[in-house]
Amino acid sequence: MPTKLLVSVFSRDRAMQLDAALRSFYLHCQDIQLAEIHVLYRASTPGYEAQYRLLEQAYPQVFFVSEKNFREDVEGMLLSCYERVSQRRWYRFVSKINRLLLFDNSFIAKIARRLAKLEIKLRILPLPFPLKESFIFFMVDDNLFVRPFSLRAAVQALHAVPDAIGFSLRLGRNTTYTYSLNNNQELPKFEEIAGGVLAYDWRSGQYDFNYPLEVSSSIYRAVQILPLLASMAFRNPNTLEGEMAARSRWFAKRFPKLLCFDTSVAFCNPVNKVQTISAGNRAGLAHHYTVEELARRFDKGERVDVKSYSGFMSNACHQEMEFTFTDNT
Repeated sequence: MPTKLLVSVFSRDRAMQLDAALRSFYLHCQDIQLAEIHVLYRASTPGYEAQYRLLEQAYPQVFFVSEKNFREDVEGMLLSCYERVSQRRWYRFVSKINRLLLFDNSFIAKIARRLAKLEIKLRILPLPFPLKESFIFFMVDDNLFVRPFSLRAAVQALHAVPDAIGFSLRLGRNTTYTYSLNNNQELPKFEEIAGGVLAYDWRSGQYDFNYPLEVSSSIYRAVQILPLLASMAFRNPNTLEGEMAARSRWFAKRFPKLLCFDTSVAFCNPVNKVQTISAGNRAGLAHHYTVEELARRFDKGERVDVKSYSGFMSNACHQEMEFTFTDNT
C-alpha cells in the first residue's frame, strides 16, 4: 500500500506568511508528490478572506478549508487517513463521546463523575485503525523551509526506528538556542541513522529537545496521533499543541526517541502574533510586521522572497528574520 502523508497547515489572517510557508515548502521538498496538503484557515475580515481565496487559486493542488469549528475541521482533514466511510463516521462518534465523558460539563460527564465515585469507570470507546502507511505532518503559517529535504527519508526513518514518536524538521545539531525561553540549550546524545538522520531520547532532552509533540513542522504516524486527538478538547492551534504536549508522557515508555535531520530544514519566523491564548509567547522583538502591514503589501502584489533564505542556518526552532520581498504582479 502506498504511503499517505497528509500535511495539515494552520493559518489565521496571515496570507503573506502562509504563501511563504507553502512556497518554501514547494521549493525545498524533493518529493512533494507524496504530500496531500490541507490548509485550515481563519479569516477575521472579508479582506483577509479574499487574500486566502487568491492563494487558493495560486495553489490549486492544495485543499483550502475555511474554519468553522476548529476541532471538527481538524478531524475532517485528518479523517482521510481512514479508507472507509464507516471508519470515519465511527471516529467522529467516538471522538464526540470521549469529549462528553472527559471534558464537557454535560449531563453525561456528571454521570461519569458520579460513577467514578462508586469506583465504576466508563470505558473509552475503541477507535478504528487508520491506513497502515499513513502519516500526519503538522505545519503553521510562519514556517519557513530553508534547505532541500525528503519526506520519504523521514518516513523511512520512522520505519527504521519503530520506537520513535515522530520526526522533527525544526531540530538538528544547529538548534543550540531556545527562542521561547531566551536561553541556550544542550544538544542531546545523538545516534546517527542512515541518510543524515539523527535519533535521540527526548525524555532526557533539554527545552525544545524535550518537546516531542508539536504542530510547527513535525511528522507523526497517524495510528498514534488520531487516537490522541480523539481524547482531547482543543479549539485552536495553540490549545491543540498544548494538549498534545501535556500528553507526551503517554508515549514515554513505548516511544522514547525523536528523529530529526543532522541540520534542521525548517524554522518558524515569529514576527507577529494573531492569538491571545498564549499571550506570553515571544514574537516580533527584533523584527516586527503587523498583520495589517503584511496584508497591505500582499494586496499590492508583494510576496516574501523565500529563495533569499535558502541555506540559512537557524540556531533555534523559532528565530526572527527580517522579510525580503519580491514583486509578484
